[in-house]
Amino acid sequence: MVEAEKKVFLATDNLAPAEDDAYENQLSLVDPDTPGWEPSLVWTEEEEKQLVRKFDFTVMPVIIFLFIFLNLDRFNISNALTNNFTATIHATLDTINLGSTMLLVGFCVFEIPSNMVIQKVGAHRWLPFLMIGWGLVSTFQMFISEPNGFLATRFLIGAFEAGWIPGVVLYLSFYYKRGELATRLAYFWACNNLASSFSGLLAFGILRMDGIAGLHGWQWLFGLEGAATVLAGISAFWLLQEVPQYNLRLSERERKLAVTRIIKDDPTKAIKEKQFVPLRDVWAAISDWNVWPNLIFAFINQFVTAGFSLYSPLIIQSFGFDALLSNVLTIPGQVFHLFNQLIQGYVADRYKTKWTIIVFGMTGLLLGYVLNLAIPASKSQAGAYFSLIWTVGFFLPWHAVNASWQAANVAPNGKRAIIFSMYIISVNISSAFGVWIYRDDDKPGFRRALGTSIGLLAVAITIVILRRIQLGFLNRLRERKWSKLDEKEKARYLKEDAPKLGDRALSFRYIW
Repeated sequence: MVEAEKKVFLATDNLAPAEDDAYENQLSLVDPDTPGWEPSLVWTEEEEKQLVRKFDFTVMPVIIFLFIFLNLDRFNISNALTNNFTATIHATLDTINLGSTMLLVGFCVFEIPSNMVIQKVGAHRWLPFLMIGWGLVSTFQMFISEPNGFLATRFLIGAFEAGWIPGVVLYLSFYYKRGELATRLAYFWACNNLASSFSGLLAFGILRMDGIAGLHGWQWLFGLEGAATVLAGISAFWLLQEVPQYNLRLSERERKLAVTRIIKDDPTKAIKEKQFVPLRDVWAAISDWNVWPNLIFAFINQFVTAGFSLYSPLIIQSFGFDALLSNVLTIPGQVFHLFNQLIQGYVADRYKTKWTIIVFGMTGLLLGYVLNLAIPASKSQAGAYFSLIWTVGFFLPWHAVNASWQAANVAPNGKRAIIFSMYIISVNISSAFGVWIYRDDDKPGFRRALGTSIGLLAVAITIVILRRIQLGFLNRLRERKWSKLDEKEKARYLKEDAPKLGDRALSFRYIW
C-alpha cells in the first residue's frame, strides 16, 4: 500500500512530519458513508500511477479542449481591432477599454454565485451550460453596429464565463493531490497560450474573409468562433466526467482508490453529499485577511500585463508590420509563455516550492518591460520585437503555481471554492483597470505605461518575499502553541475545534 504521509491537518512537505496520532485522528473524523472512501484500501504505487495517468489522458484533455474556447471568445477582440472594428462601430480606444472593463465586471459579479452553485449541480452540467451561454452571446457580436451593443455583449460574455475557471480548478482538485495539482494547472493555463496562438492563426485566415457576403472580417471572426463554442459546449455534456465519487466511467475499485488517496492527502476534501456552498464559508473566505497577500500580488501582475496583452498586435503593427501579419507575430511569445508555464509548474511540484517560482517569473516580466523601454523600434525593429516576445513569455507563467498555493493553504472545501473565485476575481478586476494605463496619447511606444508597470512589479516582488516570511512565522507560532498541548487536548482539539476553524486551526500548516 502507498503509505499516506503522516501529517497534522494539512501539514505540508516543507515541514517536519507531525505526530502520527494527530494525523490518524483527523482521518478518523471522515464520515464512513462518504462515497468512495475506503480507509482500509490497499494499493500499489504503480496502480496509483496508472490511475493518475488515466486522469491525465481522459480528464485533462477535455478540460484543455474546452478552455481554448473561453480564451478565443474573450480575447478575439484584439484581433478584431486590426480589421477596423473600432471605426466600423463608431467607437474609440476608450470604448474598447470600457468594453474590457464591462466584460470583467460581469465576470466578477457572477463569479462567487456561480461557484456556490457548481458543488450542488456538478461541474459536468454547469460548465457546459456556461459555455453555451457565452458562445451564443459571442456569436451575436457579429451584429454589433454601435458602442452600446458592444458594451452589452461584453458584459454578458463576462457573466456567463464567470465561475468557469474557478469551477475547473475546484473540479481538478478532487482528481489530483496537492503535490500533483500545480503541474496540471500549468497545463490548464497553458491553454491560454494555445488559444492565443491558435487565435492569431484563425484570425489571420478568418479576417481574409472580409467582404464575403457583405460582412466585415471581424463579423466572420465573432460569428464563426462563437458558433464553435456553442457546439463545444453541447459536446461537453457528454465529454465531461463527474468528480471521482460519482464517476461511473471508473470501475468501483478505481473510484475507491481515486477518492481514498485524495482524502488521505487532504481530509478536508471528503464530501458526503452534493450541496451549495454555505454562506458561512463565503464570509469565512472574504473576511480572512490571510488570503489577501496572494490576491494582491496576483492583482498587480495582471494589472501590468492586461493592456500590453490587449494591444500587442497594435504594438507590433507600429514596428512597421502589416495588420494581418501583426496577429501572426504574437504567436512566438505565446508559445514561449506556454513552455515557461509548464516548466514552472513542474518545478514547483518537483521541488515543493511556490514563492521562488513566482519571484522568478515576476523578475523576468520586469526585465521585459525594461527592455521595451530601452530598445524602441526606431532604434532596432528586431530588438523591439524580441523585447515584446520576451515580455509576453513572462506575462503570468506562475498563475497555476499561485492557484495551487492558495488551494493548499485554505480549508474547508466550501471556503476553498470561494477562494478560487476570489483569486480569479482579483486578476480579472485588475485586467479591467490595467487596460486604462494604455492611452491614445501614449502611443505607439506606451512608455508611460511601461514605466508604471516596472514600479508596480517591484512592489509585487516585495509582497511575495514578505509573504514567505509571514507564513514561516505563522507556522512556527502555531507549532509552539500546538506542542504545549498534551495528547488528550490534541485529540479533543482535532475532533471539536479543527473542523470548524479550517485553515485557522493550530494544527494547520502553511506551505510556501
